Parts: sequence; structure tokens; C-alpha cells
Amino acid sequence: MLDHDSFLAAIWKAPEENLPRLIYADYLDERNDPLGQFIRIQCALEDCTISSSRRWELRQFEAEYLSRYGTIWAKPLEGLVTGYAFRRGFIEMVRMEARTFLARAPLLFQLAPVRHIQFLDLGSSAEKVFHSSWLHQLSTLTIYAQHGGAQLGNLLENISLPRLTTFNLGRNSLGSLGLRYLMRSEGFPALETLYLHENEISDSGTELITRSKYFPKLKRLHLEQNDLTSRTLAYLALAQKENPIQEIYLARNQLHASPKGQSNLLLPELCFNKLHLKENQLSAESLNELIQPGHPGHIRYLSLSHNRLRYEAIEQLLSCLFINSLEVLDLEENWLNDEAVRLIAQSDKLKYLTWLNLDQNPIHEGAVLSLLENNTLTALKWLKIPKLGIDPYLRQELSKKYTLIDTDQPNSFPRRIEPHLPEGIEENWDLPSRW
Repeated sequence: MLDHDSFLAAIWKAPEENLPRLIYADYLDERNDPLGQFIRIQCALEDCTISSSRRWELRQFEAEYLSRYGTIWAKPLEGLVTGYAFRRGFIEMVRMEARTFLARAPLLFQLAPVRHIQFLDLGSSAEKVFHSSWLHQLSTLTIYAQHGGAQLGNLLENISLPRLTTFNLGRNSLGSLGLRYLMRSEGFPALETLYLHENEISDSGTELITRSKYFPKLKRLHLEQNDLTSRTLAYLALAQKENPIQEIYLARNQLHASPKGQSNLLLPELCFNKLHLKENQLSAESLNELIQPGHPGHIRYLSLSHNRLRYEAIEQLLSCLFINSLEVLDLEENWLNDEAVRLIAQSDKLKYLTWLNLDQNPIHEGAVLSLLENNTLTALKWLKIPKLGIDPYLRQELSKKYTLIDTDQPNSFPRRIEPHLPEGIEENWDLPSRW
């Protein structure tokens, strides 16, 4: 008969597979061990097709189990890591000191099927850590806010992590020189998601990314809060035919600005699954320099929240061809009035739009009536509108036609379009200490 160690060995051998975990859950259920049900709950949460209400219910069960048993299940790692997170029933994500990792990595991987590590105090230990064979066990690595500069990029040029799919290098002051080193590396052939936010990267750095031939599977690129202008968006758009990156995150940059000494930088065809342009001071004037009526392309998810679009910019956007494929449109806090919302509601180009965010805009009854009476947004299911300034009766009528998104309720919209980081990875991945 199989024992605990045999089941665990099967899980450790195939850490990405759910089946060995669910078989172990059956074994635990027979012995009335609550870990079995917890494994089932977390495996179910990995299914992106479950309904929002079911996801909310599972999150409640998950929180209850973690509250009652989490510290007990994590006890073996006490003193070894400073933070942790469960995924599919086991601790897969940990935060730990680099020196501790070098001294006790074999024990760490013996105790848990760790797939994601966030290192603290990398400093002088960086070279030894990067050349540790234990890193080959990881699918995700976070080196956040270590301020390694160009030297960190130089180290990364000469390492190999063939299984790594997600790499968070946020807030490291890499600059264009450090990025040049990284883009010359041949050691990340499986990398799909790369975080480079807050790294003092300029437009020339973005060009290095688009020209690199060593990241063939890169799908998601985070460049938030650098010093990027509209030139970066042009580079990324031009690269789509040869090196397609499906999701681009450019929040809190300077996309409203043209490169120094240049003006009227008309963008090429825009073809992205997701394009995040939050907080870029975009306005009708800046958009007019970037796009033109009938602008080609296709975008499924477009976030333009916290800009300065107003009515005129909405009119410009709705004249573009890339709008025709939109499924998600985020226009939160853009000084939109009732007339701007009426344009959206009456547009015949948004036939695939399923999710619309109009929160934090000065809209009133006129906007709500246009959304209630429209017959063109036939696919729209989820809607977010301001809480203030809307008559309660009209809000209630609107809720009969759409699912109104409540920001106070987590997971109140579908996982497949949720504008967050990959499952299990918090922004900056700064896990709370559990002890």
C-alpha cells in the first residue's frame, strides 16, 4: 500500500500536474485529513472557466482552511522562509534570504514543491544564487527592488534557467545597459512573462527587447513606470510580425509625449491581446498624433484608465478599426460625460465588448439611460459605473440588464479578463510574513 511519502514523491516529480495531488487528496479524505479538501479547493481555483460566484465561494472556503490550518501545514518551513503562499494545496511560493537559500536549498525543496522564490538581500550572494542548480526547479523567480543596476544584467547574461516562465526584475535600476546584457542572454528559452517595471528604461531599451532573438516565447511584457514615450509603443507594434508579444503593460509612463525632436509619430498597425496604457496623461490632442480615423489593428483588452480622454478622444477611438475586436474596455477616471458614454452605447463597432469600466467619471442619468436603451452593445455583460450621482432606481434597472461590478467584492468579474498579474503572483510579489 502507498504511504504519504510515495504520494508526495509523485507530486514532487510532476509539480505542474494536478492529478497526483488529487489522488493524494483521495488518500487524505479517507483518513479525514482536512488537507485533502484544501487541495481540491485550490485545484478548482486554477480552472479559469468557473463562474465568478463559484470562485468567490471557493475563496471563502480557502480562507477558512488557511485560517484554521495554514500555520500548521507551514510549520516545517518555519525559520527557513520569511513568507509563503499555498497553491494547489502545497507551499509553492516562498520569500527568503539569499544566504539562507545557499545554505539550505536542499532542505527547502525536500519540504515543499517550491516553484516560485522571491529573494531578499541578494547583494554579494547574487552570482552564487544564479549559478545554483536548485534554481532549475523554478518556474517563477522574483528579484524585486534589489537595485542591482547594470551589474545585475551582466550577471544574468551568463546564466541558464531553461524552465523559467516568469521573471520579475522590477525596481532594479537596470537601465538600458543592464537591459542590453539581459537581452543578449540565451538562458531563458521558455520565458513567457517578464517584469521590467521601474527600471529607468528608455525607448532605446524597448528597441533592444524587440530586436532580441533569444526570447522566442515571450508573451507578456511589463514596462510600467519607466521613462517611455510613444516611440516605445511604435517599436512594440512594429515587432508584432516577427516577435509577437501578446500583452503589453505601459502604465505610468509618458506616452502622451513624442520623442525629443520628433512630432506626429503615427503608430503602425496595433495588434495586441492586451494593451495597458493607464496613467499616461493621454488626451484627445496626444491621441491625434498617434492614431488616425480607420487606424488598423485588433486589440481584445484595452485599458486607458486614469488619463484625460474626454468626449473628443472617445470620438477618435471609435473611428479606429482596432476597436472592432475589443472585448474589454477600461475607461475609469477619464473626465467622460454623458455624451461620451452615449457615443459608446450607440457605437456599432463594439459588438464583441463584454466588460466596460466607466467608474470615477462625472456621468449621470443621461449616461445610464443610453446604456439601458442601447441595442448595439449586444455582448456586454459586465459593467462598472460610479456609485455617486446615479439614481438608485436607474441603477437597479441597469443591474437587470448587466452584472454591475462591485469594487468592494473581490473576484466580482470573470477570471479570464481579470486585469491582474498571473495567478498567485501579487504585484511586486511582496508576501506578508506568516510568523
